[in-house]
Amino acid sequence: MKMRYRTELTLASCFMVISCSKTVDAPKAADDVQSAAHTAASVASDRASVIGRAPRSSSIVILAPPQDAERTPETDRVLPQMDQINLSFVPEILLVLPDQLVTFLNSDDELHNINVTESTTKEQAFNVAIPTGITFKHTFQNEGFYDVRCDVHPAMTGQIVVVGSPYAVVADHEGNFVIDNVIPGPYTLTIHAGADKIEQPVSVESPRTEVNVKSLR
Repeated sequence: MKMRYRTELTLASCFMVISCSKTVDAPKAADDVQSAAHTAASVASDRASVIGRAPRSSSIVILAPPQDAERTPETDRVLPQMDQINLSFVPEILLVLPDQLVTFLNSDDELHNINVTESTTKEQAFNVAIPTGITFKHTFQNEGFYDVRCDVHPAMTGQIVVVGSPYAVVADHEGNFVIDNVIPGPYTLTIHAGADKIEQPVSVESPRTEVNVKSLR
């Protein structure tokens, strides 16, 4: 299936400021603040942290709910970006959601290009030159792994992983991982450790769920 994508190249940022005023009496404003704080605390108490240890460093850890589960939009999630700093992609592995706008930057004082291909099919998503100070924006619509490289500097490599679940992290150098703000319930835990793949069911309970990850062999 041929991938569809949208791209946008920008040289300057645009800012829009919206201001408004509203007269509210002090007692009602205080009540609203207390109500909002109570709601936030209630939501936080219903969420869980999932912790565990992957078999390898920099493993991709994905916690996916059942297909028929109601998905809660992650509106407070920071929009992803990948920079080029000191002849390296930063971060080296970037996790994004489908249809999420990704910004690519060049903070080096020399020309780079970004050549992105789908890891399995080798189909090219895009290949653009990015001079210093230029940003390039792209939306990935299909889940999967994408290889990132700079043709000008062959030693520069990275990876973008498009996952359908907001509960995804990259394990640290010892394989440890923590996934916060998870709605309790049944999930499937998937760990991509290099070319190896682990899948196992996980029942998430608040406030903390420790996962005993099965070994690769």
